[in-house]
Amino acid sequence: MSIYEIVVVVRPDLDEEALNAVLERVHQRIVEVGGEVTSTDRWGKRRIAYPIRKYRDGFYVMSVFSLASDHVARLRQTLELNEDLLRFVVATHRVAPKPVDAAPAATPTPAATPTPAAASAPAATPVAAAAPVAAAPAAQPVGQTPAAAPAAEGPAAPGSSGTADV
Repeated sequence: MSIYEIVVVVRPDLDEEALNAVLERVHQRIVEVGGEVTSTDRWGKRRIAYPIRKYRDGFYVMSVFSLASDHVARLRQTLELNEDLLRFVVATHRVAPKPVDAAPAATPTPAATPTPAAASAPAATPVAAAAPVAAAPAAQPVGQTPAAAPAAEGPAAPGSSGTADV
């Protein structure tokens, strides 16, 4: 069984009791198709980006559940019949990786202490130090162009006056 999450947007004109009944029906449909609800998180009433069935707000609720992947389509079909749901989306639930705590600076790491074999080995020279670095070109003052090589002077092509006719 895979782990999924569903985010539902419920009509905003429902009272707390009716909202609980709608969520209970959604959870009941999940159980009917062979799933198990593991958690529910109410996000509260929020503004919708665009009107849905003339509603500008909706109650957002996210539930995490486990269900066989071949039953997800049947769950979507049954939830589409519920008129209290303005929108819903079922997606694969992915848990965010936990941040790795940095090791305390006072504790030496095993890689930081040199071994006797590494101390007797010759030190390798960095590759970047061996390659010469080209100097960056100097900045030109505003309004001046860099000096260019003198143009080769010679006879102009026949029929050209050397200026562009516009």
